[in-house]
Amino acid sequence: MEVSNKFIQFKNQIISGLKQPLPGDLAHSKLMSYHRPKVSEIIHKGTHRESAVLALFYPINEEPHLVFILRQSYEGVHSSQVSFPGGKRELLDDSLVYTALREANEELSILQNEVEVIGSLSEIYVPPSNFLISPFVGFSSTRPNFLKDPREVAKIIEVRVADLVNHVNFTKTEVNLPNGTQMKVPAFLFNQQIIWGATAMMVQEIKEILAKS
Repeated sequence: MEVSNKFIQFKNQIISGLKQPLPGDLAHSKLMSYHRPKVSEIIHKGTHRESAVLALFYPINEEPHLVFILRQSYEGVHSSQVSFPGGKRELLDDSLVYTALREANEELSILQNEVEVIGSLSEIYVPPSNFLISPFVGFSSTRPNFLKDPREVAKIIEVRVADLVNHVNFTKTEVNLPNGTQMKVPAFLFNQQIIWGATAMMVQEIKEILAKS
C-alpha cells in the first residue's frame, strides 16, 4: 500500500525534530508528578534497571496515530496504567532498541520488520520501579495488525496525533498510588483514558518536538 504524502510529511517532521536538541528535562518538568533524580545521577550511581518503550506512529486513513496500552492489573507499581508498549531489558537483548521491539511484539504482536526506528526521546528515571526508560520512536507505513497479549495488556489505545497536540486534553486528576495513597497529578486524557507519570512526560516531549519542527 502506498504511503500518503500527508503521513510522509509528518514522518519527516518528526525526523527533523529528533535531529535538534531534545527538550528533555524542560518538557518533562511540565508533566512531572513528583521529584525525580537527574538521569546523569542515576547512571553514575549504576544501580538502576534498564527498560525501553516504543512510541510507534502509523497512519489510519492518512491520519498519523500513536498506540498506547492499558496494562493489566497485577502486583506491581505500574498496574493498570497506560503506557507505550515496552518493558525491561532481558539478559539476551543485545540492545535497548531490541528490547523495545521485542516487547512491542510480545504485547501487541507488532512485527519487527514492520517498524522503522528513526530515533529516540530523552531517558526517564522511574523511582518506584528503579527503571531507567529509553523511549524509541518508530514508524510503520501501515497500521499494524495489533493482537494484544491478554496476560499483559487490558486494552489497546489508539490516539490521533491531532488529538495528542490538542491542549484541551491536558488535565489534572487524582490517581491511586501503589502505597494506597492518592495524589493529584498533571495528566492527559485520551479516549477516556488517563495518561500520567513517565508516559505523560514522554508525550509532552513529543508534543514539543512537533511544535518546534
